[in-house]
Amino acid sequence: MEWNGMEWNGMEWNGMEWNGMEWNGMEWNGMEWNGMEWNGMEWNGMEWNGMEWNGMEWNGMEWNGMEWNGMEWNGMEWNGMEWNGMEWNGMEWNGMEWNGMEWNGMEWNGMEWNGMEWNGME
Repeated sequence: MEWNGMEWNGMEWNGMEWNGMEWNGMEWNGMEWNGMEWNGMEWNGMEWNGMEWNGMEWNGMEWNGMEWNGMEWNGMEWNGMEWNGMEWNGMEWNGMEWNGMEWNGMEWNGMEWNGMEWNGME
């Protein structure tokens, strides 16, 4: 299908493969995301499923002296989950729901993404 002039089931997305999945030089199903594996899961040199996160335990869970399973993280709840004013398990993420899923005004599980259907998918 075409997606805003970009193939989407191929999948190219604005010159980024998405089913491979590359996304802006980031693999997304591997998943690398901006040099961060996301399903592996490494995230910016931080394991995410292991889970170490930047030398901080994540499943323990301490995060740089911040509790993470309570979870407070630098004044942000994370299992609630608030993250810097972003709910993460709720999940809002920077005003974007993530499990709902809205993502930056784009539904993600619905799935619309920026007015483009994603599960349809157009």
